[in-house]
Amino acid sequence: MLRVAIENVQPEIDCGRFPITRTPGEHVTVSADIFSDGHEVIDSLVQYREDGDTAWHEEPMVLVNNDRWESAV
Repeated sequence: MLRVAIENVQPEIDCGRFPITRTPGEHVTVSADIFSDGHEVIDSLVQYREDGDTAWHEEPMVLVNNDRWESAV
């Protein structure tokens, strides 16, 4: 069984208790420290929903350095 940890997610408001807001059309960069035990190759993506949408959208994240992943949505 592979264990994955996700930490230090940015941006965040009140430890993730509330969703971030942005101006319609404005892009936001989402980043997080994502790592696993062992030497398995992992991948990550951001799921987001625009105001009024019921369906979730997905955007792949890119490994920036070491365990830091980033995506612009």
